[in-house]
Order: sequence, then structure tokens, then C-alpha cells
Amino acid sequence: MPHVFDIRKREKLWSEERFRRQPIPMLMEWLQPKQGEHWLDIGAGNGYVTIPLLQRGCLVSALDSEEAMISDLISRVPAGLESGLVTIVAKAPPLPLKDGTVDAVLMVNTLHEIDDLVSLVKEISRALVSKGRVHIVEHRKDHDEDGPPKDDRLGPEDVAEIFVGFKVESKEIRGVFHHTCLSL
Repeated sequence: MPHVFDIRKREKLWSEERFRRQPIPMLMEWLQPKQGEHWLDIGAGNGYVTIPLLQRGCLVSALDSEEAMISDLISRVPAGLESGLVTIVAKAPPLPLKDGTVDAVLMVNTLHEIDDLVSLVKEISRALVSKGRVHIVEHRKDHDEDGPPKDDRLGPEDVAEIFVGFKVESKEIRGVFHHTCLSL
């Protein structure tokens, strides 16, 4: 079974250390969200990336398997942005969304936690609009800083192999993380 984040450490997801290691401006530069887009944040946790997407005028379906994480996320949403958020407590896959309704899927530090990657890719393909995109952010395999065990880490090449039928649009490495953007 893959490494899964310990929710007892969930405050660490909003720590100064994370702001330093995985700054929101860097993530937003990678994601390039556009106002009005529908994003699916798989493994949304307590909203570290969901909230900046909402602040940029996106509709966000935030999915996490832990109810405590979703509760924390809801409590952090700034007033006036609640209408752009749909929360889903579920384990992925499956994805409880209609076909062709999502512009972009995001997984930050989460892909390595998924048991059934083949089914996940099928579900993402089904939920995405034509020319939709997928953004995967993961810990680098070759770095020794905190994160999942090295055996569970996925590199950009692993991500490309997992997303069969997708085109790799870009890959970038910064600090201890890498980002891969794929499209249908």
C-alpha cells in the first residue's frame, strides 16, 4: 500500500515551511488558472491550493478521503468565495462527477497515494472536457527533504507513463518538487 499523509499533521500543510518549499505563486505560475474554469483538486486536503484557485475566480470541486481535511478546508475559505466550492469526501477513484465537466484536474503531493492508477486515469479522462488538462505536482525522487518515502515517489517520467493517452505539455522542476502538465 502506498504512503498516505497522516492527517494528524494537517496543520503542517499551512506552515511557513510549506510556504517556503512550495510557494503558492510558484504553483499558480505552473497551473495558470483562468477565471471561470472548473477545477478538480484530488487530495485537496485542507485547501492549500483550492483556496488560491477560488481567489482567482475558479469553481473548485475539492475531493479528499478525510472528512477532517474537508472540514478544515471549509473553515479556511474566505467569505464570499463559498459559492465557488463543492466539497467531496471520497476516495479516488471513482470520481463522483459527470462526464466532460472539468477543465483541469490537480493533484499536489497526492498521485503517489493512489492505489488504482489505471482506474484513476480512466476516471480523469471521463470527467475532463475535450482538451482538458491535468497538473501533477510531486516530490522529486532524488531529493532528501521531507516527503513520502523515496520508494513511493514518482518522477516526471513515471507520471507520463501513468497517464496513457495524454500528451505531456510541460515538465518543470523547482526545489524539491516537480510539475507535469498533461492534456487529452
